[in-house]
Amino acid sequence: MSLPKWIAAVFGIGEVVNKNYLVVLGGSILFFILCFFAGWAYIKSGFLEAMLEVNNKHNLLAKQLRNSKLFKEAKPKKNKVE
Repeated sequence: MSLPKWIAAVFGIGEVVNKNYLVVLGGSILFFILCFFAGWAYIKSGFLEAMLEVNNKHNLLAKQLRNSKLFKEAKPKKNKVE
């Protein structure tokens, strides 16, 4: 979802609805603000982190990578202090 696409959509809808152009523009701004604060709350509440953790545990690619030899060899080895 790119910003230019949404700007073009707002102007396109505004052209179709000539009489209510300001209502469409105001509604799109309100929609943007609501989505912004919903995303902010989603991140601040920790739900995003929890969702990513659950997804990582059940993702087959992540399981295969954790169990692969390449991943185990890539882990940094602890240096001995002399």
